[in-house]
Amino acid sequence: MRIILPAFVLSCLLPVSGLALAAETERPELTQAEFSAGSGTLELSGIGRWRGKLVGVSDGKEDHFLYELAVKGNKLNLKRFVDLSKIAGYADYQKHLGSLTQFEEGSRRIDLEGVAVCGDDIYLINERVREVLLLSGGKKLERLAIDFGSVKDLMEGGANAGFEGIAADCAGKTLYVAKEREPRKIIVISMNDWKITDQFDVPASDRAGGQVINIFTGKGLMPLGADFADLHFDAGYLYALERNTYEIAKIDPKTKTVTARVSYFNHERGLYETGEPFGIAEALLLDGKALWVGFDNNQSPYTHKAQVEHGAKGVGEGLLRTYRPDGF
Repeated sequence: MRIILPAFVLSCLLPVSGLALAAETERPELTQAEFSAGSGTLELSGIGRWRGKLVGVSDGKEDHFLYELAVKGNKLNLKRFVDLSKIAGYADYQKHLGSLTQFEEGSRRIDLEGVAVCGDDIYLINERVREVLLLSGGKKLERLAIDFGSVKDLMEGGANAGFEGIAADCAGKTLYVAKEREPRKIIVISMNDWKITDQFDVPASDRAGGQVINIFTGKGLMPLGADFADLHFDAGYLYALERNTYEIAKIDPKTKTVTARVSYFNHERGLYETGEPFGIAEALLLDGKALWVGFDNNQSPYTHKAQVEHGAKGVGEGLLRTYRPDGF
């Protein structure tokens, strides 16, 4: 059995060059958690609340669907909800993707990674090509004409280090898009004219930057870098899912500072046999007093512990629902 290795337990805490580390701060563990296990091979990568339903996208196969997340006790079922391939504008977007010259012919060019909702409109991100899509009222799909030319290192890190999270301040007409890593950053976009108004990062927690045992060879160490896996905006604050360190950061977008962090490490630990030192959470939603974290299984099987405690079987996407702490 492969075992998830808690990176910050094994870490020698040696700083990675160029990474701004924050001083150790209070980081309470989330409580009152309920885990619902899926039994499919989809890879949950973004969630939101639309038309009263919990919806999400998958970054694996069948990624041209918007899914409804049906939760019943410890069971999770992703049901096809909107087939994007049948929406007006999808064919035009496919033509656009085919015209991109920076990718090899036949390479995968669509990889939906996040969901943000404003009224009846849904904003999606395509990680590989670093683009933002708008699904208007569930009837029309279009690529937003955002010029990302001013974003340094936009394509650095490769196809899988692109856009990983999106959030919308609907009242403030501001969109936030997170580049995952190498380097990670948050890009701020005006929804009035689709111009980039800012881009920034925040200090990672003291869990990031550590060196952990190379679990593939047992020789030497490998770094645990800071990342962003998803974003959510609520009541004036931006929330960032930091997958590698099993944390959620509450960010004041005006001051670009982290005002609080919580940890979900104890809840994720032991769910999947990933053989990796980092987490696999990819979806975040704050919904009243509930805080939802969705897991991309990375095609890794559930552990024996997950089978016994949650009735999980085989391989599947997962959804964690926890109580949102007061003030968070």
